Amino acid sequence: MSLIYSCVCRAPPSGSNEPHVLLAEHTAFSGNFKTVAFQCLAKVPSRNDRFTFTADGHTFNFLVNDRLVYGVVTQAEAGKTLPFGFLEKVKEEFLVRDLGLCASL
Repeated sequence: MSLIYSCVCRAPPSGSNEPHVLLAEHTAFSGNFKTVAFQCLAKVPSRNDRFTFTADGHTFNFLVNDRLVYGVVTQAEAGKTLPFGFLEKVKEEFLVRDLGLCASL
């Protein structure tokens, strides 16, 4: 199972037409994963929750938490447990390392 593309974005304020702001991303693959992920991001509600979209045998998984959106693209066979476990870990690491927040927050 491959984690194909991952990103962290800042969602626009609720009711805004502004786009998501890319804060970090990683992939070791070529393809249009970023383009499709951002098309899916436009459909992700701003409430804190988890969302999955499926396209061309891949899942586009998103975890929204306080306007930060964590995303990962996987092969569809991966299910949901692994991608969302990965996103929880990314969220934890991002908040501690990149935003300098205490792990207890």
